[in-house]
Amino acid sequence: MLPRLLFTGRLSFCASGIHVQWFASIDIDRSGELDVKELQRALSMGNLHFGISDVDQMIRWVNAGPSSHP
Repeated sequence: MLPRLLFTGRLSFCASGIHVQWFASIDIDRSGELDVKELQRALSMGNLHFGISDVDQMIRWVNAGPSSHP
């Protein structure tokens, strides 16, 4: 199973209306989380094209938290 980008706590700025609308527009399955394909689609809408493995790594990096980043 591919990882999902979890937005719990760290991205509390998303409480404003525009952020909630934007997130809802890319959270296709309405799970409250972004999976690899949803994030890849959102990035490509901004003309940022990454392969599935790159997006997978992005999600793993974000979910690992700041203590694991160099």
